[in-house]
Amino acid sequence: MVDSQTWTHGNMSIKAGGDLRYSRMKVANINTGQQGSYRFTNALTASGGSSSTGGADLATFLLGVPSSVTLNSSTFMYYYRWKVPAFFLQNGRFGPI
Repeated sequence: MVDSQTWTHGNMSIKAGGDLRYSRMKVANINTGQQGSYRFTNALTASGGSSSTGGADLATFLLGVPSSVTLNSSTFMYYYRWKVPAFFLQNGRFGPI
């Protein structure tokens, strides 16, 4: 929205106006947020392999070897909206000084 007004009286003039803009940037998908889960079982720390008993889930975790990993992508939406106001006032004199 843009508007201006001019007033003249004798050899003086005053001009005033303004500009108001409403801008927005809407909906953008950013697929960079990763989340997921890690599962640790006692299969790697059992005494006879995966079919034996014994072992501990915590020990497998401390080794840093998960038995399964599930990763999911997260979608983030963002909405940028802003108002930009601008105003001016101009004083002018015309004719001989």
